[in-house]
Amino acid sequence: AESVDTKKPATRPKRSRAAEVHNLSERRRRDRINEKMRALQELIPNSNKTDKASMLDEAIEYLKMLQLQLQVPKIELLHSSHTFSCSCR
Repeated sequence: AESVDTKKPATRPKRSRAAEVHNLSERRRRDRINEKMRALQELIPNSNKTDKASMLDEAIEYLKMLQLQLQVPKIELLHSSHTFSCSCR
């Protein structure tokens, strides 16, 4: 007759309550970050990046471009007001 193995299956030690709370908090944090990354991706035109670092790079470049677009009218305004106030002959 064959002997039957009566060993119990290996069990992991139970996680502490603090570890469970930490894991849940971390999961919520990651979910919030992912949600905000999707919202940011929707605001960046022609954005098709999926990894976070590339997405943030695109967002930075887009914001820099927007800042430059805001600066051009200011520079033009300063230049035109200087031309009008100049009493050059």
